[in-house]
Amino acid sequence: MIKVISPPTHCDYDIDTHASVFLAGGITNCPDWQSKAIDLFSKSSFNLHLYNPRRSDFDVSNKNMTKEQIKWEHEHLQLVDVIMFWFCEETIQPITLFELGKYCRHEHLIVGAHPNYSRRLDIVEQLKLVNETVSVKDSLEETVFEALYTIKTKFYYEGI
Repeated sequence: MIKVISPPTHCDYDIDTHASVFLAGGITNCPDWQSKAIDLFSKSSFNLHLYNPRRSDFDVSNKNMTKEQIKWEHEHLQLVDVIMFWFCEETIQPITLFELGKYCRHEHLIVGAHPNYSRRLDIVEQLKLVNETVSVKDSLEETVFEALYTIKTKFYYEGI
């Protein structure tokens, strides 16, 4: 069973019955890659909570909404089992790069970047220096598969 949690809904985190994944990546000027990722995750038989920061009503010019969004992402990035980053090719995504820098040493980090993403080489080389266990995937499908593999090997043997 897949449960998707998006802002402004707050954590419904249950470590005893669900593994959790944060879908980190671009939103502004990016396609809705999160919906595609959710579809891919839903093909698994795992009980998962997916934390999706994309909201349908977000107004980046609303400072209160922006502050609420930043706080929501900060809180939930710290709670999840797996952080999965996806960098689409359409834009640089500076906030996502900032977040990757912040969480680059997370124990269960999964990263993917479209082959045409303009800062892909930076991500690959920086991760080699700080977290050599992470290999940057080339497609969203490969990135989700890696997240599912991590969940299967790291969490389901514990009975989650």
